[in-house]
Formats: sequence, structure tokens, C-alpha cells
Amino acid sequence: MRKQTIQTIAVVDDEAEIAKLLAEMAYGQGFAADTFQCADKLLAARKDKHYAVTVLDLSLPDMDGFEVLRALGEQLCHAQAVEPLVLISGHDRSVLSAARRRAEKLGLRILGSLTKPVRAPEFAHMLASITASPATPDSRVLVSAADLQRGIDNDEMLAFVQPQVSLRTGEWVGLEALVRWKHPQFGLLTPDRFVPLAESTGLALALTRAVILQALGIAQRARDQQGFSGTLAINLAPVSLTDPHFPEAMARLVQEVPWDPARLCFEVTETSVAADPDLALEILARLHMRGFRLSLDDFGTGHSTLENLSLMPVSELKVDMNFVRPGLQDRTARVITEQSIALGRELGMRVVAEGVETLSHWQWLRKAGCDNAQGYFISRAIPGHLLRGWSENWCLTGSPVYAGGGARHALS
Repeated sequence: MRKQTIQTIAVVDDEAEIAKLLAEMAYGQGFAADTFQCADKLLAARKDKHYAVTVLDLSLPDMDGFEVLRALGEQLCHAQAVEPLVLISGHDRSVLSAARRRAEKLGLRILGSLTKPVRAPEFAHMLASITASPATPDSRVLVSAADLQRGIDNDEMLAFVQPQVSLRTGEWVGLEALVRWKHPQFGLLTPDRFVPLAESTGLALALTRAVILQALGIAQRARDQQGFSGTLAINLAPVSLTDPHFPEAMARLVQEVPWDPARLCFEVTETSVAADPDLALEILARLHMRGFRLSLDDFGTGHSTLENLSLMPVSELKVDMNFVRPGLQDRTARVITEQSIALGRELGMRVVAEGVETLSHWQWLRKAGCDNAQGYFISRAIPGHLLRGWSENWCLTGSPVYAGGGARHALS
């Protein structure tokens, strides 16, 4: 029998007891762990050893976390592999948000951010995403535009779906399509490994079309076999909002499938309109005129949010998971989440909360008046063929509404 390789994570925290505690949490998830109390020792160890994840405290004695991020970003620029990161801090969440934004600007992959004291379930969910994605650590460096084009042409792009449910009734009301790449050499790659490449090389529209076609097929089968009558949501690449032909192309596509445009929701972020705001707003208006639903994704994380909200013809608002996940412990995140829900409802919009990971999240958001939820408490993103099993399990045992507070779901 082939022996399973145990992955190792690095934990960097100047407080030895906290580093030890995080290592023990990792052991509980099937990982080995190396602990460091200063950044220099981590950087030295990385020269000879690969880590599946690095857990980085932002307050360190020799260099702070921002300096470490800069060093890792420089390695990435020189074609060296950099593992995903989990950021932790004892400071308020604004420090974590600033670090996350900086890391993403540097091209680093961030699994998540945690405030101290770290909660084991949140940390476990982040580590679980590593075991669920067996991509090699250097796949970000090795895939090329030609490789991506070949992957699109050879139908290697897979549409995974994450269910959305009503917080009021527990009913299955939607699906969000999320792309994965079944790479012949590197295995299953998550979007952060290739979507930026698609956007920078002119392949984003071809990728978007491939994902939409697959996702519509999944939604059609769910409709025909399981009676699914909800909405399919698709994330739009920013380049889609610079193509004047995009609305008509989408109208032709749903006619060919066929699919009701009122049940296809395009999710856009505030930053996606930045390249050419006037053209982007025109394209959004034309999609709206053709009957498509529009959703403002990652609400609260962009710039001039209220101005954009007043200009975009959106009927749905999605509260970002970076506010929802910590909202039970972090007062700022809780207030932002609740005020976003209230604003959406006052404007007559459907409000969807991302990052719903526990029964406590469910109960809080339901009480706050949020309409729909998605997240690990309901299901992680899954291949379409697993939807039937998920829906049967959710209705019988997973939904707190159906099952009086039960929280068991086999796919999460």
C-alpha cells in the first residue's frame, strides 16, 4: 500500500505558546508543523524545504509581517515558488486587511486571515482548502498563456458550484459557478493559479464562456432531475466589461442553451468597472435590459461603494466573507455586515452573505435580515455530479430550518 505523504506547514509567531498551539491545531488536521519565532529563520528554512502553508504573525521581533510579505513577493518575481499564507495578528482587523491587500498586490496567495485568539474551526477550514486542492506549489510559476489556451481548447476547465440557500426557509435557491483547471501535469488548480494569467493575456473571455456553458449544463440537469428553480451566478472577469459585444453574445448563448436570462446572475466587483467606468456601466445596463440579473460582489471592499451602488443596475448585494467570517467576534466586521444587510434591504435588493461557516453565523445573519447564505456550513464548492447527494442530505439533515438546528452535511 502506498504511503501517504504528510504535508508540513510553517508557523511563525514570536510567542512560543501560540506557535505551539497553532502547530497542535495543524496536527489535528493531519499536517506536520515547523515553528519559528522570527522571520529570518523561516526565510532560511524555506531555501531547503517546501511548506504547504505558512502561518505568519504580523508582529515579529526582527522584521514585521509586511517586510516578510515584501521578501516573499520578491522571490515570486524571481520565479521562485511561494506557498499560500495565513495571516494572523493581535491588532485590530484593519491591520490584517491592509496586509492582505498588500500581499495580493504582490501576487501572493492568501488562504485567510485570523485575529488572536485564533479559533480552531476557522483555522481548520483554511487548512482543509489545501488538502482539497492537490495542486503543486510551483504551478503558479510554470503555467503559461499557451498552456492555458490549450487547456481551454481541450475542455480542461471545470465548473464547480457552491449552493446558496434561503436563511428564512432553508430552501436551495441558487448556485455560484467557480472555475477549476484539471491540469494534466499539476492536478486540480484553483482560480488564483490561472485567472490572473487569463486576464493579462486576453484569454479571460474565452475562459468565461467555457465556464458559463459548463455551469449552465449543471444547472439544467439540476432543474430537470432535482427540480432546481433557483439562480445560477457567474463571476464576470473585468475584461468582460470592456467588450461592447459581450451583452449580445450572452443573449445568444442563453437562447442556444436554452436558459432563462432572469435566472442567470452576473456578479461584478466595484474594481471591475475601474478600467473604463462609462463603458462598464453601459455594458451592465445592456445586460440588465436583456433580462439578466446583476449582483455587486465583495460589497464593502472596493472604493466609493455608495456611488457605484447608485449607478449600477444591480438587484443583489453580496456581503464579503472577510466581514462575515469574523463577524461573531470582531465588532467592526459585525457592524459592517449588519449595515450592509440593512442597506441592501432598504434599497429593495436581495442580500447574500458569503463565508457562512457555522450554525452561529446562520442564526446571526438570519436575525439580521439577510436573505441568502453560502459557505462551508452549507457546502464547499463541489463538482456538478455531487449536487444530487448534497441536496438530498441538506434537506434531510443539514438545514437548521428543516432539521431543527442540525448541522451535519456530508460534503462539507
